[in-house]
Amino acid sequence: GNRRLAALVLGAALLAQSHQTITVFLNQLQYRRAGLSDASIGYLYILVTVAGLLGAASHRFTRLLGQRRAAAAFCLAVVALSFVRADVEFLYQEAAEAVALAREQTAAHIPAVYIYKPGEEWCIWAVADELMQHERVYFVSAASEDPVTEPAIAEAEAVVSYTPRYDDLKDEEAQYMRIPSGNGKLSEGHLQHLHKFCVEWYNCGDGGTWRGTGDLAE
Repeated sequence: GNRRLAALVLGAALLAQSHQTITVFLNQLQYRRAGLSDASIGYLYILVTVAGLLGAASHRFTRLLGQRRAAAAFCLAVVALSFVRADVEFLYQEAAEAVALAREQTAAHIPAVYIYKPGEEWCIWAVADELMQHERVYFVSAASEDPVTEPAIAEAEAVVSYTPRYDDLKDEEAQYMRIPSGNGKLSEGHLQHLHKFCVEWYNCGDGGTWRGTGDLAE
């Protein structure tokens, strides 16, 4: 009746909005990070559009299996794909090294903090490949310059921090200092990577450096 129709309309709207967000806003950053040209991105969009148009033939699949079996097959396909592990192939050695370093530090149970500029949260996706390697990432707004007092950060022996880049280095330093200011154990900061929108640091105690395969020691 009306409830089933309302559920159908709501589901279709949610699917359309999710598709719009993923294909328009989120994946372009990943395309750029992979070094794709405008023409290559255009070709990919053509393939995505063609795939969408093929949905008009979905009634044949549904007629063949029946509504319930077709719906079950679709759900099972989504679940199966969620278990597929897709490793990222990098075109740039620096990106591969950054992800490898993140994995090493995650294995050592070092927490990560990402300080973002309000209104520019989308910049986070530029380092999404690294952030996804960490067990847990704490996101903090740069609207404040107060010390970060989250217990997992304030009591850690070492912290990986991503701080926003500014034209004024004083603003950049103020955000960086929020980590050691909230944790007296962190007296040193070692630069790990200069990203497009943020700076990645390894914060540790006196004389401490990261001594994994991505050693930062001089």
